[in-house]
Amino acid sequence: MNTKIARRDLLGRAASVAAGAAVGSFGMFSTRAVAQEPVKITLWGWWDVRMKLYADAAVGFMEQNPDVVVEVVTLPGGQDMLTRLYSALPAGNGPTMLKMGEFIFQLRDEDLLVPFPENLLPDNWLRTTYPNFDWETYGRYVVPTGTSASVLVYNKAMFAEAGLDPNTPPRSWDELIAAAKALTQTDGNGAIARAGFVPNEEFRPLDYLYQLGGNIVSRESGQPVVTFDTPEMRQAYQFLADLELEHKVWSHDFLPVGQAIGSGAAAMTICESWLIGEWRDNFPDILGDLGFAAPPTPTGDRDPSYGRKSLVLDISVMNGRPVEEQEAAFRFLEYFYKERLDIQFQLIDLVALAAERLDLLEDPRIQDAPWLGVMPEFAAHQHDPVQLTGDLDMVMNDVLTLILVSGQSVPDAVRYGQEQVQALFDGGTLNYMK
Repeated sequence: MNTKIARRDLLGRAASVAAGAAVGSFGMFSTRAVAQEPVKITLWGWWDVRMKLYADAAVGFMEQNPDVVVEVVTLPGGQDMLTRLYSALPAGNGPTMLKMGEFIFQLRDEDLLVPFPENLLPDNWLRTTYPNFDWETYGRYVVPTGTSASVLVYNKAMFAEAGLDPNTPPRSWDELIAAAKALTQTDGNGAIARAGFVPNEEFRPLDYLYQLGGNIVSRESGQPVVTFDTPEMRQAYQFLADLELEHKVWSHDFLPVGQAIGSGAAAMTICESWLIGEWRDNFPDILGDLGFAAPPTPTGDRDPSYGRKSLVLDISVMNGRPVEEQEAAFRFLEYFYKERLDIQFQLIDLVALAAERLDLLEDPRIQDAPWLGVMPEFAAHQHDPVQLTGDLDMVMNDVLTLILVSGQSVPDAVRYGQEQVQALFDGGTLNYMK
């Protein structure tokens, strides 16, 4: 479904509701809206557990601001969220605020987001508080909740059982392979009963590609040039293929990484850190056995990169709503970001994110946590592609399937990937990938 529609259609109804106010030209918002009746603002997002934390913050805000009512609404995520949003906007029923995702660029380019006002969230405060955020790419429309970093997760009990030092996880690819071989167990038929290493399912080659100094796109010429078919990408896929075909520490039809690590069917993985929250919720008995470290790199060095990371974005304010709603929404965000560090810590802890806020980076609750404390150091040396899509992930998995299942050579499979990724760029779905 094509959800892009004209801005004038989206905002026309809302502009009439605003009674002639100059929607979109806000200047400096006042810090206290004047209204005879409370102004109602709405926040849409997905995942009820996370939205409950925003609702808790809303309660505290309303206690201090009786002239505002905040309604937090949980909806399905992904494309369902956008479909609901684009249906509601022309009728004037859209949200005042939206929990942001990878669709931020689509909404921003359609002029559906409002930049943060300087008087409530000054530029120097934002840049000091979030010193590593890519303000030039994202703009003053959102801040990061935190970063889902790529992390080496390994079972310390299995390390000890195999005669490996649980306090010395592998740092290089060679060390990773050697440890994985020592940790792998097979059954009487030679099938893998315990995998020594299981790759993550999503965007599988990217960690290894970035560690090798490669990328999928080059923007040196100003225009994106697809660089999928490169020696670095072939080497990344060869590494994944060798794990199964040569070293036999993993099989492409093995359990998914979350279940494999959580159930004790695998000893190691390199995965995004949000999976730690999944193990805490669904496999709590295994969590005490897990260790966390920087992902091994080809040489053991951090340069050029430890791999991939992805930002988890927070809340943006929607254009097309009455000005008094937008003023109240930014007052809520000012309260949330400046007074509710407790909720922001809970949002990070909920899905095991690396902190991005400077004050949280220095928080003892993060420094003392076994995974939260180690991630900021290597997350700072990981590449953020900014914009990844499900279509791109499908191409990457298709390339690996061609190698492992269909028996294609790595060069032939990667050439196929080049053609498919080029088509995605030509279709305009990866305009902001870095």
